[in-house]
Amino acid sequence: MENPAANITGTAPLIYFQWYDHAFFGFMLFLSTAIGIYFSITGANKKNITDEYFMGGKKMSVMPIAVSLVASHISSVSLMAVPADVYSFGAMYWLSTISIMVSAFATSYIFLPVFYELQLNSTYEYLMLRFNSSIRTMCSLFFILNILLFMGIVVYVPALAYSKATGLSVHYIIPAICAICTFYTTIGGLKTVVWTDTLQFSVTSTAVVVIFYLGVTKAGGFTNVFQTAWEGSRLHFDFDLDLTKRETVFAVLMHWFLSYTRMLSTSQECVLKFLSLPTLKKAQQSIFLFCFGIICVKSIIVITGLIMFTLYKDCDPLMSGSISKIDQLVPFYVADVASKVPGLTGLFLSGVFCTALSTLSAIMNALSATIYQDFVAKFLPKFAKQEQYTSITIKLLVVVMGVLITFLASLVGYLGPIQPLAISVASISAGSFFGLFTLGVLVPRANTKGAFSGVIISTLFVGWMFVGAQWYRSKDMIKNIPTHLSTEQCTFEVPVVENNSTILDAPTDIFFLYRVASYYYALTGCVVCIAVGIVVSLLTDHGGHVDKRLLSPLVHRWLPEDAGKDDYFSIDKANRIVTSLDLQNLQDANKNVSKV
Repeated sequence: MENPAANITGTAPLIYFQWYDHAFFGFMLFLSTAIGIYFSITGANKKNITDEYFMGGKKMSVMPIAVSLVASHISSVSLMAVPADVYSFGAMYWLSTISIMVSAFATSYIFLPVFYELQLNSTYEYLMLRFNSSIRTMCSLFFILNILLFMGIVVYVPALAYSKATGLSVHYIIPAICAICTFYTTIGGLKTVVWTDTLQFSVTSTAVVVIFYLGVTKAGGFTNVFQTAWEGSRLHFDFDLDLTKRETVFAVLMHWFLSYTRMLSTSQECVLKFLSLPTLKKAQQSIFLFCFGIICVKSIIVITGLIMFTLYKDCDPLMSGSISKIDQLVPFYVADVASKVPGLTGLFLSGVFCTALSTLSAIMNALSATIYQDFVAKFLPKFAKQEQYTSITIKLLVVVMGVLITFLASLVGYLGPIQPLAISVASISAGSFFGLFTLGVLVPRANTKGAFSGVIISTLFVGWMFVGAQWYRSKDMIKNIPTHLSTEQCTFEVPVVENNSTILDAPTDIFFLYRVASYYYALTGCVVCIAVGIVVSLLTDHGGHVDKRLLSPLVHRWLPEDAGKDDYFSIDKANRIVTSLDLQNLQDANKNVSKV
């Protein structure tokens, strides 16, 4: 078989847009805008603007919701970064598909029944009902700040690639694309988000599958790909329990279980989509369809990384100088395998951009719901809470979010090393907040003091671990170097590089917690939050009951027989419950207000 590395030249292949690439990309944006206009017209006369805008009138179908969930969880960062990571370090990421299956069951039978019965427009509203308004406000603010930072990166990555292909400046591309996405999300609400996600995901999946097929063919078939990956230690799974190793089976499984359970169970963008379905059973069906879809997509992404290893292991593009950083490996690969098919490289780049649009529209809808329910609605005068004013306020919030994301995305190019810092900061708080929701749903004795102490201490603790690790990484005292890569079969002269045949582990004299792998950050935050929350709650327990509707059905069997019937509520908490939950479902709670 012809050596794949022999075709590599000294410069990276480039993706250039032709007229048909521009036409296809423009048509995709036109259809997305048309969908927004259609649902704006058909939903204009609905009585309940909030339900219609945030939850599609609660009459959505299972399949579009499942596809939308898959689309919004496959970001441009995933398509570009994961295959490069698999190429460099191996397919351990593939274990995340096992974690997703477990997360689907945990979401369906632990968390979703609670949120579906409450029918809240904001997941953080649950924290107010379960604990108090201070915890709700704190978590909402963290969510907003983290998401805004992450979305700046998600938009910038494909904008940069599009800029390289067309010659246009990112400072023109980012505002134009964000403006279009903001427009159709603003006027159409959740229905537009779901159906544009479906459209855009079809583009993304088509591009990924075609490139995948061409890559497998060029690499000599699946047998050769997996054999080469095995010989190059890309399919070896490390079962070591050493917490300082970059990737182990336990670390990957736990990290992705927590990450996906948190996203599906408590993230605003996912919960709103589940609540848009008419029954709990249909919501659970959408979760398992999402699970199947995301496993397929992730498997293709991982195998793509193995294909690239088969093609380039003996003429590494980074070591040979064909690319300047590992993030450029996927565009290099696409241009290499698809250069002979007119329009295919443009289709792939359009697909990458579609992932950003899908994520962006879902996030803007979720952000507007969070800000309106948690911050704006309670300050509006009574006349401003009428449906027409509610609609205007919500849409203005989407516009503001679009402007902020545009501004942040335009700054990302100047931030350099801060890009991974923003993603890491988001992951630091993720474990703590998931621990907080777990306390609320599964621990009846957890109280406000315990919840507040748990989330604060866990976030500070993991933040301290991260800052210490980053300081040593900045000194190159902790770093990971890929193995089994060389330039031996390059057909051009390559620069002399240092031997990279071993992985440099962190010196043992560095404090242990600074050497802990980042995969354990979410687990550490979750465990510390729950442990501290339980201890503080037991020490400060006032002996009251929690309404059973705020707890998962899994723990109902351990509740007192009168839980949810004779609960004692303060006037403040009773008012919050009555105004936030369905009055008919809480008639028994109303009786107890008279006891105060």
